[in-house]
Amino acid sequence: MATNRWRTVSTFPSGERPDCWSWLAEQGSLTERVRKLDSVEPFHLDVLYEARERLNADDAQLLGFRAGDPAIIREVTLNRGSTPMIFARSVMPSCSTNGSNSWLARLGDRPLGDALFDEEDIERSEFEVVLLDEGCLLHNRILLTIGWPGNPIWARRSRVAINGQPILINECFLLIPTS
Repeated sequence: MATNRWRTVSTFPSGERPDCWSWLAEQGSLTERVRKLDSVEPFHLDVLYEARERLNADDAQLLGFRAGDPAIIREVTLNRGSTPMIFARSVMPSCSTNGSNSWLARLGDRPLGDALFDEEDIERSEFEVVLLDEGCLLHNRILLTIGWPGNPIWARRSRVAINGQPILINECFLLIPTS
């Protein structure tokens, strides 16, 4: 199984930063940034997968839970026209989707980014970035859900606490946006 070497944005060597660095380090909403691209193609979100699953060991460790704890896994693409630009995989432990956060389990086709930036009680960890290894979970999910040809894909992840409850957000750059 492939392993990725995730590095925080603040410790990533400046000489190794990829062309999409401004997107990897973006502190605002990626959804909004994709919407604002100069393109005749309209923005839309495709929900590729959303289901209740058990946390895998890596996600559980990152979130401070046990492997096997229940969670909602949601995978989407942010698109311009028919072109997927960003693949996002959100991992939401079940306890993070209850009470005042129950809206997380009912996002439908609403981008999570839109909803997060509307929240008041939110804390986000520093972004970690990586060039995905072929064979890692994220790379495999991209291949299975949208049939991406396996070219190098940069990704970032962060842990977000909404009303004190954690979720994990992975965002993978399928196309390097030009602006």
